[in-house]
Amino acid sequence: MGTNITPRCVNCSRPAESHIGEGRTCPGSAGLVGRHYQTMQLPSGLTCNDCQFMNFCHGFLGREGSETSCDWFPIKFVPDIAKFQKLKQTEGGAA
Repeated sequence: MGTNITPRCVNCSRPAESHIGEGRTCPGSAGLVGRHYQTMQLPSGLTCNDCQFMNFCHGFLGREGSETSCDWFPIKFVPDIAKFQKLKQTEGGAA
């Protein structure tokens, strides 16, 4: 009996389909800055382990690194570029 949970906007609690226009503006938020569809989900294929702040979150929140959503609001996920560059160099050296 698995249920599909639709990610809801952290600004207005509505699903993505109810957001208006190309900018995915929250319904009823005319004139409010920053009111657009936003979830706490990380980009597809990435985990907390791929974030610059992972060490902080591990120490402060006890995160293990396999999580796919951020516990900070607004979302603080910032890809760890140094980690990706090191991985790219390792893969390039093996080729």
